[in-house]
Amino acid sequence: MGKMIIGIEAHHAEKEGAGNCTYIQNLIKNLALIDKKNKYILYCKNKDFSFYKDIEKVNRNFRVVEIKVKNIFIRIPFFLGIRTYIDKVDIVHSLYYCPLVSRSKRVVTIHDIIPIIYPNLFNKFEVIKQKWFLHLFAKKADKIITISNSSREDISTYLKISNNKISSIYIGVSDDFKEISQDKKINILNKFGIKKPYIYYIGRLDPRKNLENAIKAFSRVSRENNYNLDFVIAGEKNKYFFNRLNNLVNEYNLEKNIKFIGYINNYDNIGLLNFAEFFIFPSFYEGFGLPVLEAMACGCPVITSKGSALEEIARDCAILVNPKSINDIESAMFELLKNRNLKKELIKKGKEKVKEFSWQITARKTLEIYEHLVNKV
Repeated sequence: MGKMIIGIEAHHAEKEGAGNCTYIQNLIKNLALIDKKNKYILYCKNKDFSFYKDIEKVNRNFRVVEIKVKNIFIRIPFFLGIRTYIDKVDIVHSLYYCPLVSRSKRVVTIHDIIPIIYPNLFNKFEVIKQKWFLHLFAKKADKIITISNSSREDISTYLKISNNKISSIYIGVSDDFKEISQDKKINILNKFGIKKPYIYYIGRLDPRKNLENAIKAFSRVSRENNYNLDFVIAGEKNKYFFNRLNNLVNEYNLEKNIKFIGYINNYDNIGLLNFAEFFIFPSFYEGFGLPVLEAMACGCPVITSKGSALEEIARDCAILVNPKSINDIESAMFELLKNRNLKKELIKKGKEKVKEFSWQITARKTLEIYEHLVNKV
């Protein structure tokens, strides 16, 4: 097989902190490490962004092309399609949307379709955008990549796409997530004013994440056995969702026990995962659930939800609860606080589990899809 020219719609790499950014940056980074044969073009909004400069140093086969169109509905369906002809691209890979007309084979990554499955949890525009546009682009794509078998089934069912057209490729856990030495504990805890043992959550604060039930379960745990315990919640304080949760905290008189610390960086997140009693991620639905694996990599035991991709990812390496049951969540919290042997067992299993999720494997399997599509007669 000859050399391919692979175009990747990369503007998500410029949105630090977002899930799409984590995916596209790590995919590109690892393709640059494993593939010295094919040519790559990264289509971006800002070619001076430092990430692109770093990639060009790692692999000379990568070049960066700016598409100075902000509107995503024009940029990807039309302008990206034109570039496939100009640059003689064999494969074009994008997230969620793809060119309507293209010289190349089209690969689209769709992480999940949560607004279609739970429309009541999203604004109408988000739901319409996914229902109508995503259906169109999924039909146009030659191959769809998603990040779990659970998402694969959902995409097939809700978008009416053949299972054969969809490949499930797990994403990886960054090497930054690991156990760190205890001597860093005081600094991390002081930074956030944490004085007691604590349980921990990081993520968005929207209703799908089910923090209301977690807070209600925590209120019982902290009262019933007089546990000297805090609940630390990290995540951007969207005004509407934050106020809703804060009202609940006030209602249960938990102002001294629940700390909302807002958006935090990776370094602080790793520290807080390392020193937490356990990590709780009780979401109603996830397309993957990377924070669960990141907690395991840091040696932190996990409580997460049955169903969706969370059960698929965590399996027997976490305590799985019915996210709708406050009693179930409460029992799991008590179990981890009381049972030190269970805690040790989950930490050990979690560390083994994480080894299955590597960005290099993600990149290799994605490259195999590119090769298969180009060689397909």
